[in-house]
Amino acid sequence: MHQTKKGNEWHFGMKLHIGMDETLGLIHSLTTTAANEHDITQADQLLHGKEKRVWGDAGYCGIEKREAHTDREVEWQIAMRPGKRAQLVKGSAEAEAEKEKAHVIAPTQSPSGASRAVAAVTGLPRENIHVEMTRVGGGFGRRLTNDYVAEAAMISQKIGGPVKLQWSREDDVQHDFYRPSGMH
Repeated sequence: MHQTKKGNEWHFGMKLHIGMDETLGLIHSLTTTAANEHDITQADQLLHGKEKRVWGDAGYCGIEKREAHTDREVEWQIAMRPGKRAQLVKGSAEAEAEKEKAHVIAPTQSPSGASRAVAAVTGLPRENIHVEMTRVGGGFGRRLTNDYVAEAAMISQKIGGPVKLQWSREDDVQHDFYRPSGMH
């Protein structure tokens, strides 16, 4: 057994790397490594060559730049390193609301809620509103309410052009929607 240190924590033992079919959810390959071996070294054993999309945690960052994988015609969905998430500004949204349609890019946990919010402030039908979710974490429930999306869409429609709205952390916390604690 080997040991490795991540941050201030020591990890001992083995890691299991799993290759899974995205459509069926069935495991097609798996490998094990010592805890101190980098995740990216196992990618060749986990990919079978027929995949169109590859999902991975932050241990696979940079895989698309490796020589062995540059020729692969896949969409890489690799999670961001935790240290990078802390640098993200909260309460941001990009919106372009035109006369007939709207396009929104936002870190939301509820794209249907975002389209409802845009429809409410712009008067556009929901089928003409396209919402792109940015896959970043750390909202902890704050991204369920789409007030920042509605504000960006409303401003975009008023000025007649695209808008990137960014709230400061102070504004984001001050205008949060608090919910009572619960137990599941």
